[in-house]
Amino acid sequence: MTINSLPFTVIGITPPGFHGPQWSDAMSAFVPASMLPAIAPGSRGVLGNRGQPAFRVMGRVRPGVSLEQARSALDVELQRLIVAYPQFHIPARVELLPEWRSRPVPKAARFTVVIVGAFPMGALLILAVAIANAANLLFARTADRDREGGNAAMISMQAGHFRAVGDC
Repeated sequence: MTINSLPFTVIGITPPGFHGPQWSDAMSAFVPASMLPAIAPGSRGVLGNRGQPAFRVMGRVRPGVSLEQARSALDVELQRLIVAYPQFHIPARVELLPEWRSRPVPKAARFTVVIVGAFPMGALLILAVAIANAANLLFARTADRDREGGNAAMISMQAGHFRAVGDC
């Protein structure tokens, strides 16, 4: 395969529906980060700058390991990086999330449940308003009939059998 006139060897094919870390980007291929300067010449400083927030790490927790155990191990590794490179990693933090909470991005994932829940609530509100509107129209129609022709039930109760049948 050739990308920007550079030869690449295909080492695997992802399953259909796989989007990688960015669900909104329809990626055709993945290349090693070390090839970034070759395929995107304007990005030469990205790999050499430890303070560059260009990458997000995703991984799978080993079966049998809890999220808390994995979080503790990552916290230890982060502390090691802070000691080794304090100018780049002091504001860094480790956030370990289940995969479904990492999409579309972790910051937005906190609100995804709220946003997704707001749509059905909005639909229910619109439905309630429509039902109230229909009930109001039926009530107004009934009240208008009572005003126009008098109350038929009252007339039939006051009249005898033959008179009430004759009026109908």
